[in-house]
Amino acid sequence: MTMEFRVWITVTGLPFAHEDLWEPVINRLEHDHSELGPVIGWDDEHRARFVVSLDADDFAHAASVAEAAISDALRAASDAHVLTIEASATNERELAHA
Repeated sequence: MTMEFRVWITVTGLPFAHEDLWEPVINRLEHDHSELGPVIGWDDEHRARFVVSLDADDFAHAASVAEAAISDALRAASDAHVLTIEASATNERELAHA
């Protein structure tokens, strides 16, 4: 049975002050994976956090799909890489860390 998941992915190397680094990433993510409804924010001035939503069978599948989409978009920016992945079913409060 599929459920809706939200996945949070923290990325280093996309400082808020450098739109020239992160703007191509979010633009590509929105263009190539708009079905995930991607949103970007920052945990601090150096760590970006992407949030996406998708239907999946389990936490692992949701995290895998989200990580692949974010990693693909990150190829638009040098020195950026995935730091952490968190996934949560929208009807559950518990987080699963990948």
